[in-house]
Amino acid sequence: MAHNYNCLFDHKQEQELIYVLYEDLEGYIHYEYSDDPTRQVYTMTNKQLYSYKRIRWEDG
Repeated sequence: MAHNYNCLFDHKQEQELIYVLYEDLEGYIHYEYSDDPTRQVYTMTNKQLYSYKRIRWEDG
């Protein structure tokens, strides 16, 4: 794991909240949709994450 995020991000243009877990060693961001009860993990590039704004850190 390259970077541990564990924080909530809001899309800058759409009504979409994601919970970003971490960035892996290849640079992919692993996240889940905040309203998804299955908690399926998706991936995106670091560049795609620029469309989101960090709104909350998780403590711990």
